[in-house]
Amino acid sequence: MRALTDKELERMRRAAEEAMFDRCRILRYRAGARDAHGMPQATWAEGEELPCGFRTLSAREALDGAQVPLADAELRLPWDAELSNLDRVRLSARHGEALAEGPLYEVVGVPVRGPSALVVRLRRV
Repeated sequence: MRALTDKELERMRRAAEEAMFDRCRILRYRAGARDAHGMPQATWAEGEELPCGFRTLSAREALDGAQVPLADAELRLPWDAELSNLDRVRLSARHGEALAEGPLYEVVGVPVRGPSALVVRLRRV
């Protein structure tokens, strides 16, 4: 089996991005803010809006007999997108239709960069 050429990879990545019919906004994690008691407080700065492919998941993981949602959704982002497991994601458009106040998600686990897209699991905040 031969490796894909740079041209083939670029075509595959472009096709994957063209198939992303949703839009999402990345909220970048920022540390350093302090609350009234001097304790560190996490904040998220609204970042760029990107095309994305959003799908809900129904997977559940058992924990001592309780059903605990591990992830609520999976998100595909363009291959060159940057996302940390501390960032958050707000869905801003679904199937091309803008959402007034889209749902907010936190990243579950580590984003995985495949050959054509960045894939990440999400849990609703």
